[in-house]
Amino acid sequence: MKRTLSLLVLVALLALPACSNSVSAAASVNGHDISADEVTRGVQGFSESKTFRDQVNAQLTQQGGQGVPLRKGAKSAPAAFTAQWVTSLMQAEAITQIAKKRHVTASDQEVTQVRQQLAQGQSAAIISELPKWLQDEIVKTSALQLALRSSLPAANGPKQLDAAYQQFAADCPTKRLVGHILVKTAAEADNVISQLKKGDSFANVSNQVSTDSGAKAQGGLLMCEKSSQWAQLDATFRAGAEATATGQVSKPIQTQFGFHVIEVVPLTPENAKPLLVAGLSQQDTLAPVIETFIKQAKLWVNPRFGKLQRSGGRFQIVPGTSPSPKSRPANTPSSTTGGGQQQAPQQQQPSSSSTPPTS
Repeated sequence: MKRTLSLLVLVALLALPACSNSVSAAASVNGHDISADEVTRGVQGFSESKTFRDQVNAQLTQQGGQGVPLRKGAKSAPAAFTAQWVTSLMQAEAITQIAKKRHVTASDQEVTQVRQQLAQGQSAAIISELPKWLQDEIVKTSALQLALRSSLPAANGPKQLDAAYQQFAADCPTKRLVGHILVKTAAEADNVISQLKKGDSFANVSNQVSTDSGAKAQGGLLMCEKSSQWAQLDATFRAGAEATATGQVSKPIQTQFGFHVIEVVPLTPENAKPLLVAGLSQQDTLAPVIETFIKQAKLWVNPRFGKLQRSGGRFQIVPGTSPSPKSRPANTPSSTTGGGQQQAPQQQQPSSSSTPPTS
């Protein structure tokens, strides 16, 4: 099933509180159960959002209408949606256990930040249509993820920068870095050149006037000349950059995007640093922590909700078709989500894998 963007945004790593004494577990992470009632409650909660129902059912229609549509107040939903929901609850439990081990909690400031982001994001309409308890849980879990990321070392330390530079240099046959300042008119481009001749730095002028927000965040840098992504740039721009001597600035070059002033500098760790830092800042430092945890975790899924498939630090649940709930094997202790721990049955490692939803 093609993943629903809003589903990934809203339910990835979302923990729900236990709400019944049911002994029927839907899944388990290191002996901590996720009850079948939690799964049903989540389905009912999301079914309150008409926008979300429409998205899920539209995808169901595209797939030939196979399965149960998601209706308001429903206790059941399309199998693929339910499998993703159980996956998200398992990831939520993993996040909770990681945070507890690291003694991390979300601050009021982080909670406020998450509320503001959700109110303005792509899923704002869906969020507003959900029950308040579910909105609060989404905020709480998202804030916990934010707190965990804040507690981790930055991804742009010396070792990471060195590794990134070695990888970057291997894809830079010309050893020339290309940057640009993009403006709307030829007169503005001439003014840029005048500022540079007066001694102003390329990065500073780029930050002041360039309309390319991505490049200006990297000191005006774009990429290495002749790198594997070089062909993606405008042909006229590439020709202008290739004609510019190393250490020099080009005359204004017009393309469909406006007027460019191009700078070419030699590839060195110092010159490439703004580009490398920008790239590293986009990496999710929490993802490898979660993968390491999942690789070592004991996971179990009730066959009613699908078949667990895992490989290394990744797992997925392949939707099941069994209509009746399955209890945990008799020789395995059981507990509710808020209760004790038990050993989850060992699952055989499959050969296939898929990246689980993340926030």
